[in-house]
Amino acid sequence: MYYIHTGQAPQYLSNCVSTISSSGNRYRLRSCDTVDYILPRTRTKFGDRGLHYSGPAAWNTLPSDLYDITNTNAFKKRLKTVLFHHHHHHQYHRFMKNTCQTHVLT
Repeated sequence: MYYIHTGQAPQYLSNCVSTISSSGNRYRLRSCDTVDYILPRTRTKFGDRGLHYSGPAAWNTLPSDLYDITNTNAFKKRLKTVLFHHHHHHQYHRFMKNTCQTHVLT
């Protein structure tokens, strides 16, 4: 999605997704000012796995400060940091939940 967002991806991949701001019927919504991508409707869980859905879904969950990075190496480094902090945060809460449950049981 980074390459699609920065215009470095092949055209056939770029045609799979579109931004909310490029949609003509959303001009009055606040979401039209964002660089989020449209999540198309899918009928099955299998459809959720395709690039046209899973790419925008993952991209839209990233912090907005990543959207403006144009250097690929800088983007990768920042993305790695964001994902590490996200994983560490969830691991910490899982640990604390298990620790609290253990103390309640004893």
